[in-house]
Amino acid sequence: MRFLYLLLPLILLSTEVLSQTNTSTLSQNQVDQIKAGGSLVVKKILEETGIDVSNPLAIKQFVSEVVTSQISATTSSEAITEITNLITTAMLELAVESNLNVPNIIQATASGVSEGAVRAAINSNINVSKVVEAASAGSSIGAIEAAVEAEIAVAEVAEASSSGSSSGAVAASVEAEIAVAEVAEASSSGSSAGAVEAAVEADIEVAE
Repeated sequence: MRFLYLLLPLILLSTEVLSQTNTSTLSQNQVDQIKAGGSLVVKKILEETGIDVSNPLAIKQFVSEVVTSQISATTSSEAITEITNLITTAMLELAVESNLNVPNIIQATASGVSEGAVRAAINSNINVSKVVEAASAGSSIGAIEAAVEAEIAVAEVAEASSSGSSSGAVAASVEAEIAVAEVAEASSSGSSAGAVEAAVEADIEVAE
C-alpha cells in the first residue's frame, strides 16, 4: 500500500500527459535522425523543439513521443533496449550539464519511456509486456551507466529510474485499459534486469 501512495503522484502526472493532445513535436526528419544517431542527436533535437528541460512533464512527453516513434512490429527487444538506453543516457547527461535535479529528470524520463513503450506496442499490435520489459531494461542501464560516468549518486538514480518506469507503465496501462498488473510486473522485471547488467558492467553494487 505504501508503494501505491509513493507512485500516486507520478501516476497522476503521467495521466496528465496521456490526456493531452497527441500533436507531434517531432518531424519525420528528426525521427530519422534519432534512429541513425546517438545521445548527441537526442539533445540536439531537444534544443530544436524548444522543450523546457527543467520541466519533468515536458521531458516525459518528449521522451514518450520519441520512444513511440522508434518502436514498431519489426523492432527487436535488443533494439528497444538500445534505443531507451540511448535516450536515458542523453537525458541524464543533459541534466548534469544543465545543473538540474538528476533523479527528477531520470524519473520523468523513465516514466516517458514506459508510456511510449506501451503506446508503441498497442499501435503496432505487439506484446505490450515484452516491449515494456525491454524498454525499462534499457532505461535502467542508461541511467546507471551514465550516472557512473558522471560520478553522481548511482543508487538514487537507479531508484528514480525504477520508480519512473513503474509509474509510467501503470498510468499507460490504465489509460489503454489493458492488464495493469502484468505490464507493471514487466516494467519491474526489466528495470531489475537492467540494473544487474549495468552493475556488472560497471563493477558496482546496485540494489534491485
